[in-house]
Amino acid sequence: MRALVMVVACMAATHAVAAEPVQQPPAAASCNALWETAGLQGEQKEALLVVLSPRMVYAFKEWRRMSGVAAAAGFAVVAVRDPRVPQSEWLSAVHAAGLPELASVPEVDADQAGHCGLLNHFPSTLVGRCGHPHPWPILGVMPSAPWLSLLMQRREAIACP
Repeated sequence: MRALVMVVACMAATHAVAAEPVQQPPAAASCNALWETAGLQGEQKEALLVVLSPRMVYAFKEWRRMSGVAAAAGFAVVAVRDPRVPQSEWLSAVHAAGLPELASVPEVDADQAGHCGLLNHFPSTLVGRCGHPHPWPILGVMPSAPWLSLLMQRREAIACP
């Protein structure tokens, strides 16, 4: 399954996407509200809201690499935790994975995240620019080059005023 996800991600990343207006899904209002709840509206130029779950083991194993690639590309990276994971399980997993920086991340709002499609697979990422998120999340772990390519494609699809 992981190989299939990586192949699809690589294929998507290698096909350039022109910056066209992004079609808004019905849940776009929830994604905008979630973006605001996370404090990413306003002056923030480029950011990621990443929902993590220790129940998808690669989400933690690849966290530092993927967040590092995004940060190096100029994105502010904000992590939140899957609301279905109890705090005790989260803290145990963070400790076991050696990721103390994730110990205090807040729980994402379950309704808003669900409407945005962020609870289907982990990590799930919203890419935003100029205070607004792209309405389609990026799901899963992938190699650095396709990850960066998808981040850039989503960023460019969002017009700034």
